[in-house]
Amino acid sequence: TINAALAAWDPTLHDHILVAAGTYTERVVLVEGVEIYGGYSADFTLRNLVLNQTVITAPAPAAGATLAASGVLYAANIDEATVVAGFTIRGYDVPSGAAYAGVPSYAVITSNCTSSLVFVNDEVLGGRGGDGASGAGGSVGAAGTQGGAGSNARQCATSNCAGESSVGGTAGTNGACSAAVA
Repeated sequence: TINAALAAWDPTLHDHILVAAGTYTERVVLVEGVEIYGGYSADFTLRNLVLNQTVITAPAPAAGATLAASGVLYAANIDEATVVAGFTIRGYDVPSGAAYAGVPSYAVITSNCTSSLVFVNDEVLGGRGGDGASGAGGSVGAAGTQGGAGSNARQCATSNCAGESSVGGTAGTNGACSAAVA
């Protein structure tokens, strides 16, 4: 995983981290001073961002998760040269349901970072946010006017009146809503 590479990174032994093509389903927490480059072939002999797409994505966090646990890629307090290059960072899709109402989707979150944090040739895509909460009930509408009198009754032409109808009275109106259809 990318996080395992970050945990193993030693500035006295390594210059950067290279990441092979694939989809990495994890929340990545950046380490200050590390340069991470995606887009490599499986044997690391070729770097081509189109042919070797390197995607970082993550499942939606638990409801009520902290901001740091919410981003697919998170960076805080970066003040030393740190590079993220050649990745597609795809925000998670928030599940449906009342527990996730209004929950946002975060692809990249940075907090208290300087211009030393650099993103190069990255594609950042937002995920689907949570459904909105239910709205409040509307107020009661105004009463309409009384409808017109019905037509006079008539004798049916058949014994059971099947398929016969007669025109009714004029429809009432709603003065509060002139666009109401009768």
